[in-house]
Amino acid sequence: MGNEFHVFSLSDGAEDTASHYGGMQFTTSDAAPNHGHSQPIRKIRSPDYDVSPAHPIHILFPLPTESGRKEVNPFGITIDLARPVVDEAVDEVYRRQLVSPNSLAIHFEDSRLSDAHGPNVAINQLVDNRLDCIIGVFNNLTIP
Repeated sequence: MGNEFHVFSLSDGAEDTASHYGGMQFTTSDAAPNHGHSQPIRKIRSPDYDVSPAHPIHILFPLPTESGRKEVNPFGITIDLARPVVDEAVDEVYRRQLVSPNSLAIHFEDSRLSDAHGPNVAINQLVDNRLDCIIGVFNNLTIP
């Protein structure tokens, strides 16, 4: 089942809106309350994706295991420092029931603070079909 977004129709011409736009399905819902608006609420349904423990969202954190020199890693971010924060964030996502339990696959990979090795970490995850999102920096060249 996809996510549904409620959009309020504010003009009489809204009923002539195309039924499909940008891969999303538009439908009118007479059962939904109109919250004081003259036109019925229109539901926009996003595409369906199977997000489950069997088909998780793979999130990659390409970070170094060692902080290295300040010039190379000015914030001193490492896997060991980031992991507790990420764990807390994932727990909050599950607590809020934004996705099914155990449907986020978190991957921490050592970027070695290298502009050569760092991008290869993401490429390897992509080749292994374990990459949906990248959070972090590969190297100091990506830090403004």
